[in-house]
Amino acid sequence: PEADQERAVVRPASTDLKKELIEELIEKGKRANFLTYEEIIEFGDKNHLVESEINEILKTLEKEHIDLIMQDELEGDAASM
Repeated sequence: PEADQERAVVRPASTDLKKELIEELIEKGKRANFLTYEEIIEFGDKNHLVESEINEILKTLEKEHIDLIMQDELEGDAASM
């Protein structure tokens, strides 16, 4: 029975960690007013997010008025400055 309790503790912690990482990503987007698609994809891969979690991030970005742009758009803007 004790082993079951330990296992139950691990899962919520990883879920909380994911939420925390997602919040950090959203904060980064708020500061910059945008995130790149590549950042979202990389973030999802690195943190083993499932499609529903990625969709949740995308909804939050939209709600917070954080633009999603392509990495090359960003590089193009930097080059034109």
